[in-house]
Amino acid sequence: MRIIFFYLIAISLVACQNENTTNTTTASADSTAISNATPIRTDIYTKTYKGTIAEDIDITLQLVISGTQIRGGYFYDKYEEILPIRGSLSKDGFIQLAVYDITTETTEYFQGEFLENDNFKGQWFKTDAGASKYNFELTPYTFEPTFTHTDLRGMYALVSGELISTIAIDTTTLNNIHFQTILSYVHCTGDVEGYAWYHTPTKAIFYGEEGCYMVFDISKEKIQLVEESCQYYHGFKCNFSGDYVRASMEVEWVDFDNLDF
Repeated sequence: MRIIFFYLIAISLVACQNENTTNTTTASADSTAISNATPIRTDIYTKTYKGTIAEDIDITLQLVISGTQIRGGYFYDKYEEILPIRGSLSKDGFIQLAVYDITTETTEYFQGEFLENDNFKGQWFKTDAGASKYNFELTPYTFEPTFTHTDLRGMYALVSGELISTIAIDTTTLNNIHFQTILSYVHCTGDVEGYAWYHTPTKAIFYGEEGCYMVFDISKEKIQLVEESCQYYHGFKCNFSGDYVRASMEVEWVDFDNLDF
């Protein structure tokens, strides 16, 4: 039943896209399962930094902070391959971040503190026995997203053979986009709701469970989505990656808590 519901939602969006209209066709499902708005969370914030490790290795680091818990990622500016991070912020301001690989094993550490000028300073080192420690100091990196809330809000669809996938973008801020992705395929289905945090003016990252992250590369009327290690949300036989084209200016947000299968 859940697979059929996914197909109904996705097919209605594809129909809207093919008709080149901004009116949303709603699938025949329980109306309490569809909503057009969701609240913006205020208990999470992000910090994005640029700087160096050992004075000559340029990096960009993003921290998503909720209470004392931290998620995020960093990349070497030369390569731009995301390395996911999880960590904690203690009451006395000490920060420990563990960098992990696709097996979720820790491979590196950042340890340090936020300074009065909001810089992030400390030491970085690998987990290898006897590994050297290197100093780092990172400064806040600020920017404004290229696209506004009006530009992005709506439904986006990807159809490839028997695979149908959608992205709903409900609210956007200067820091993040609130999204829901639903995937329907012959062999599997999947869904994820969350916040993707801007780390450049046109790219935002969702940091999920079990090492999953998803990069949203945003352009006018299209979103290129690339995921890494997100089997937690859809199994091993499909994924969310692909080019999604705007199908509607309206939002059809599925409230799975109220679905009756």
